[in-house]
Amino acid sequence: MIARAVPPILLLTLLLAAAGCSARRGAREVVVYTSLDRPYAQPIAAAFERDTGIRVILHTDTEAEKSLGLANLLRAERGRPRADVFWSSEAVRLIQLARQGLLAPYPSRHRAAYPAMFRDRQGYWTGFAARARVIAYVPGRVHPPRDFLALSTPAYRGQVVMANPRFGTTATEVAALFQVWGKERATAFYRALRANQVQVVDGNSAAAEAVARRRALLGLTDTDDAYTRMDRGARLQVLFPQHGRGGTLLIPNTVGLVAGAPHPEEGRRFIDYLLSPETELRLANLPSRQVPLHPEARRRAPARVRPLLAVRPLPVDYARLAEQMEAVDRFLREEFER
Repeated sequence: MIARAVPPILLLTLLLAAAGCSARRGAREVVVYTSLDRPYAQPIAAAFERDTGIRVILHTDTEAEKSLGLANLLRAERGRPRADVFWSSEAVRLIQLARQGLLAPYPSRHRAAYPAMFRDRQGYWTGFAARARVIAYVPGRVHPPRDFLALSTPAYRGQVVMANPRFGTTATEVAALFQVWGKERATAFYRALRANQVQVVDGNSAAAEAVARRRALLGLTDTDDAYTRMDRGARLQVLFPQHGRGGTLLIPNTVGLVAGAPHPEEGRRFIDYLLSPETELRLANLPSRQVPLHPEARRRAPARVRPLLAVRPLPVDYARLAEQMEAVDRFLREEFER
């Protein structure tokens, strides 16, 4: 059989295609599952790509489910994980993943600088760049109560709005109050809140929007959801309530390395990047105004975030919150979905 000569242009095309495939195979990448809102996560991922040359494949969650949806995806992929890093917008779901063996320990070089309450001893997770649980209100319409228990009183009947308490940071807040107040007091409060016709909406963003549009007097939400509306001209203010004698509940971002990650080296580099003071400062400068926890980032915090540094964090045990969540979720399902 006589072989035919390959035309030069076709040969060049084949060589370029082969080179492209080889380059793609050799390209470094990291797959990140995150429940942080994409407008906040994307700039950090883009900065990491610019600084390291490592491509970030970012998968985000829906507002209603937040980290629960991606956590379930990670569980389903346990035998063959596709993600390298789980970056959660709160603490509880990530800690649950660690307890279930879905995360690998990684003692990042930055983690020791963070307060002990925001990291575990074994290095499975570290918290950074926190938001606070607040009460949003329109000045002049209402005097918001600093005592959280007052929200269930007749004075606010039908005028309090919150996200579905089974998901996201609202679920974390419920678990925190069960821990701080005790089961009996917390159970009584949420039953009274439901009987007081609390409005339940799809997420914290919707809760803040309901107050801004005067569909409710008081909204239980996160600082980022309130501040983004304030920046757009909404006449909102926020109150940092006393969730207990210790102070206000902070919701840190948390990050962990996925066990069996297909790109473990790149995953570790991404975690180091997230926990650096520079990343905390980037998050502080975004419209979400996330509060830095690293001492160096706090020292260099931008002016509009500096007042938030004075917020006293409620001293909760985030690992215990994760342990309590199953029982708390059973209670919430019975009370709010029957």
